[in-house]
Amino acid sequence: MDLTDVCAAVSVQGALDQILKEGPHDPAPTNLLDLDRIVLNYRRWCEQHAGLVPYYAPSVNNYPTVLALMARLGSGFSCASEEEMCTALSLGVPANRIRFVHPVKTVESILFAKHHHIRRLVVDSVTEIAKVHRHYPDAQLLLRIRLSREQKYGCCPRGDAPAILAHVKENGIELTGLYVAIPAPNQHQVEALQRALEQAKALYEQACGLGLTEIRELAVAGAETIPSTALASAITNLGLPSTVSCIIETARRFVESAVTLVASVQSKRIVRDPDQPELIREIMYFINDGRYGSFEWWKPVAKEPTVYRMNGARRPLPAQVWPSSVWGPTCDSADVVFEQVHLPELDIGDFLVFADVGAYGGTLASQFNGFPLPRMIACAHSSSTRALLGIDANP
Repeated sequence: MDLTDVCAAVSVQGALDQILKEGPHDPAPTNLLDLDRIVLNYRRWCEQHAGLVPYYAPSVNNYPTVLALMARLGSGFSCASEEEMCTALSLGVPANRIRFVHPVKTVESILFAKHHHIRRLVVDSVTEIAKVHRHYPDAQLLLRIRLSREQKYGCCPRGDAPAILAHVKENGIELTGLYVAIPAPNQHQVEALQRALEQAKALYEQACGLGLTEIRELAVAGAETIPSTALASAITNLGLPSTVSCIIETARRFVESAVTLVASVQSKRIVRDPDQPELIREIMYFINDGRYGSFEWWKPVAKEPTVYRMNGARRPLPAQVWPSSVWGPTCDSADVVFEQVHLPELDIGDFLVFADVGAYGGTLASQFNGFPLPRMIACAHSSSTRALLGIDANP
């Protein structure tokens, strides 16, 4: 693993100060990756979720140094493809800490898992179970449960599960776990978790009633917005045997707060009232990142950017702000970051700094219209983080 891209002994704030001082000479925006923050997030999570096992989904942020750090922290990996499994293995993650969680798999990816002894595979139908068993009879299957009609994957606990369990029993297939994914975050997340766990327990008891007693894992995804105390309480109150371990698949928790985006204003347009030209209706700003870059999954609620002058001075909030919109660099009219936001008037070359953009932006970014992807600067200010990665501070 090449870690030469890590700015050892440099903090994110130090790297940001240097960028602001130098000015916007690079056409690409910059992502500042705080490796110390990832370590802190991981260790806090483990402290708050004692007894639970974290698994990281590489699709959230697959920057090589992030994956290397997650591997060295000891996280499991929930992989959706052969490529993700191959990457995890190359980082030294043992096969027993890798799960192949995509419910619909190619034959080639099943054979890859078999060749590398990755035994935990998620399934959600008789068809998929039969396919996996035909090519990988020693696989240990986790049955994914569908909790709502909006979910793409998972079996219906009442409609599909009886036939699936009967097929597993009849063919001597090893069912070792259950997998539930809480629907998209909403104000009723705790209730959704409780319903999901109840469905899982009912299915567990149904399986045991058929003599399928090899279930040893319950994997839960989509629970990141649920307070740790509520999550622990719900799992404890479920009353599953101590032989069943609980796996928590994480998405944003470890990496979202670890990336800061530094974008710059490329142009602007002042839109005036046609009847009263002295009145400004809106100021449109065009920056060097957008929906095809870091903002595909980013939600701008309560996350307005911090404004800096071109010379690096943090712009104080003046009394005068203007109705504004912020647009990405492409020709697509849908490439908008903020449709409505109040900002002081900015100049070309000024910076907009966005916090908490570490989830999905990098993995979903494209070079639509030929615009460059954000460059990444990884920072490891803490000596313990550097030791974990096996790197020394810059001389």
